[in-house]
Amino acid sequence: MVKRILAVMFCLVLLLITGVSYGETPYEKGQKEFKEENYEEALEFFIEARKLDPTNTLAAFFLGLTYKHMQNFKEAIPHLRDAVTLTPKIKEALTELIDVLYLTDNLEEAKKWIEVGEKEKVFPARVQFLKGLVLTKEGKYGEALPAFEKAKELDKSLAQAVEFHIANIHVKEGKLKEARDRFRFALTIDPTTEMGLFARDYEKFLTAKIEREKPWRLSVGLAYKFDSNVVLRPTSGPVAESITNEKDNGLNGTLRVGYTAPFSFKSPYSLSFQYSFYTDNYADLTPYQWISSVISAIPGYNFGKFSVNMPIVYGYNWLERRSYMTVKGVEPTIRFMVTDDSIGEVSLGYYRRGYLRSALDPDEDRDGDNLSGTFGLTYFFKEGEGLLNTKYSPSREDTDGRNWSYKQHKFSASLLYPLIWSFKLQLSGEATFTHYVNKHTIFDKKRIDDIYTGSAGLIYSIVRNLDAIVNYSYTRNLSNIEIYDYKRHIVTLGLEFRY
Repeated sequence: MVKRILAVMFCLVLLLITGVSYGETPYEKGQKEFKEENYEEALEFFIEARKLDPTNTLAAFFLGLTYKHMQNFKEAIPHLRDAVTLTPKIKEALTELIDVLYLTDNLEEAKKWIEVGEKEKVFPARVQFLKGLVLTKEGKYGEALPAFEKAKELDKSLAQAVEFHIANIHVKEGKLKEARDRFRFALTIDPTTEMGLFARDYEKFLTAKIEREKPWRLSVGLAYKFDSNVVLRPTSGPVAESITNEKDNGLNGTLRVGYTAPFSFKSPYSLSFQYSFYTDNYADLTPYQWISSVISAIPGYNFGKFSVNMPIVYGYNWLERRSYMTVKGVEPTIRFMVTDDSIGEVSLGYYRRGYLRSALDPDEDRDGDNLSGTFGLTYFFKEGEGLLNTKYSPSREDTDGRNWSYKQHKFSASLLYPLIWSFKLQLSGEATFTHYVNKHTIFDKKRIDDIYTGSAGLIYSIVRNLDAIVNYSYTRNLSNIEIYDYKRHIVTLGLEFRY
């Protein structure tokens, strides 16, 4: 008897358990899988549920939502549309439908359902946010902005997303400063979110872009200078013995102003103007005071893989505060990407130098034409602001006086590399080999100058845009004519401000 009772109880429990399992509808099974984020399994159950009852709006809603989670947006549309048109309507489906219509570029239908949401006051903040997205995609930025602002006003939790999208609108409008400020604000709301991380990256990018695209640039420098050989005293010979006061201290000043037309940043065409001013003022050797003033116009065009610029230059120089020399010329330049980290440069320049003081000897007349070329490569270091530049420049100068015509080959390299504590290392070297074309009328041989120059410096960033600079340079001219053979040491210590 007892055994029969236990057997009956076991069967009842078994039937109860299996009955629950077999009693679950496809919709209920789909709900269970959906909550576990098993979307592929949930999809099959919701499809079956819709086949069994096509009017079940809950099944339609969850089938559309499952398709959306699986990023099958087009398949989601008809089911979400049923969820908001059949009875009973699922109001949560309205914003999901508008979202997938936006994602699939069905903007006209999306705006139709936005009007329904506004009229029936369904999730007003979310509807206004989606309205801003749709209008943005249509390019109607003036209408999108108030929609985003209203969404933020209705729901403060949307503030970061609203600021992010308004910032993107300002980027498209070319309002980079406003965009940067919006990204900054979005970052302050919550820097730990994915959108906050995006906002941080965009803010950094825009800050750098704004800096690059400033129309006006200014640089002012002032430095103390010690020059061991102002007069280029020869290293030996009777002329060297007659010179005793070749050293001097002084101040040199620099001014550089640049303007770039705003269209240069938004089109392949470019136009910029530059002005530079340099002065050397020695304490005792005043006849060697030097002033240089140069203005240039630089039109250009960017072809995508390479760019072409055409600097047109005019310079005027003074020596001992008296007019000394003019320089005018043009130097077409092509720049192109060699790798992601390096830029190549090729140029061909023509310059005319005119000396404003008549030479006592016609053979010493230095008025002439200079034709030069440049082949250069600049490599940018990934870890910071450093760069390495190498350059080869052949040239020929034809002067009116026979003693100054020459052919020249110049090799140079420079390095700028960031160190610790806001210091940067600056190194440069140059080797210039100059062979004069004609026999010198006084020394009766062709002059050859091999000039080697090396310099090393430190740049310290005191505050943003203000640097302290110390530099040492050494020049050695090895000439086959004794009077032109010299050594020179220069030490400078100065400040430079940039804007």
